[in-house]
Amino acid sequence: MKKVIAFLLCLCLVLSGCGASTAETQPEATEATPTTVATEAPTESETEAPTETVAAEEGTIAETVVYDDGTFKLTAKEIDYSDDYSIKIKVLAENNSDKNVSFTGTQFSVNGITMCCGLHENVVPGKKSNGSIDIPRENLEKYGIKSIATVKAQDAYIYNKDDKKTITRFQFSLETSISDGYVQEIDKSGQTIYDKDGIIIKYRGIETDWTDNEILSFYVENSTDSDINIFSDDVSVNGFMIYGSMVANAYAGCVTYDELSFLSSDLEENDIDSIEEVSFSLHASDSETKKRLWTTDEITVGRVPQKDATPNTEAATPATEAQNEDTIKIGNLIFPVDKDSTIKEAGEGLTDITLPDGNTYIGIYVRQFSGDESDIMRTFKPKTQHSACVEALVGNNAAATDHTTCKILGATINLDLVASSGGLTGIIGTFDDGEYIYTIIYAFSGTGSASSHGEQFAEFANGITTEKESLEITSVK
Repeated sequence: MKKVIAFLLCLCLVLSGCGASTAETQPEATEATPTTVATEAPTESETEAPTETVAAEEGTIAETVVYDDGTFKLTAKEIDYSDDYSIKIKVLAENNSDKNVSFTGTQFSVNGITMCCGLHENVVPGKKSNGSIDIPRENLEKYGIKSIATVKAQDAYIYNKDDKKTITRFQFSLETSISDGYVQEIDKSGQTIYDKDGIIIKYRGIETDWTDNEILSFYVENSTDSDINIFSDDVSVNGFMIYGSMVANAYAGCVTYDELSFLSSDLEENDIDSIEEVSFSLHASDSETKKRLWTTDEITVGRVPQKDATPNTEAATPATEAQNEDTIKIGNLIFPVDKDSTIKEAGEGLTDITLPDGNTYIGIYVRQFSGDESDIMRTFKPKTQHSACVEALVGNNAAATDHTTCKILGATINLDLVASSGGLTGIIGTFDDGEYIYTIIYAFSGTGSASSHGEQFAEFANGITTEKESLEITSVK
């Protein structure tokens, strides 16, 4: 594995919470076929999920090996209902390697409804460990799940704690003893704002989060065979443009409930005491390739969902030339990508691109400024981000071996060069556009001359474009 991969995965552990991870094929994984059938709740006018207590019908599972590649093995043993706060699927994790590893996963679909659960089991070399997948009872009650019929791990992976690398990713499914013929009622109520090509999105109204801030609630259904992510863009509240965040991880054949949230400071600065009208657009991208699939026109919703809304079946437009298979849009910028490159989301804000030669890796790390940051913080954060990226490649308290510059959209960007005895191994540059901070890590696993690697990076940098009419790029000094 290359150093840039270690960097991305290290940052991923810090930043990722319940985000989507793309499943990869893994050796001899056992995956059952879920038999749970999702049906629409009988009362369409209801906008809140059922809150009934989970019923006493307790399905059991047969002991099942869900992953085994000869070195690492994960076995689901039984379901334990004794805990007051979560239902636990007991697992046995086995590590027959010489590495300290962690068996991890956060995104699980229970009866076809995706939610945050918890699998995190550390195992030292040559040992076994008993652990569990924790399914919060609060989530089950929130989504009206009375009994567990099926469970699917959407983003399970095994992580090397020593070198901060992911060893493998995998998915697996389990059926309980009550799965045969079990029907899960799903609350699909709300105002339909998008319905096309197997994707349905409904606006469910205003709710409050754990801080008592108002948020918009959505229902997302994906009946396709591909995992996608759905993002919000160009958000305004009561006519004021403010920052709004929604990233719905819509897994194939599942439904999820997500939210559009806002910065409380933005609401206060614009004297918004109550959300009355919100306008936004949505776009979807493939979870694995990051290719943009479609973008909606502007959508406007009120405080209360409309009962007889017309589904948005025509507003979605295909990806434009600036978002085709030769490019990827991140933040306000459009980055060039060779057609045969492999693109993966390594975590929140992290994109990993492997070029066709297999020896060149590009890590693009993007963070967004918050609206209430001081000028000092807006100067400090890019420098901190850049320093962390350099240290991730060359080690703590170390520095780059040389420096140079390049041009991105006409702006001069300062670059740090990282070299080994075999030649140049990495080029790192950090800059901001006033809204986003970008760090580009261009790493080479093979040896090569500094001039040839530099020319390759310069070609990449020169290919970066934007759809914005004006964008002021500032390099980290």
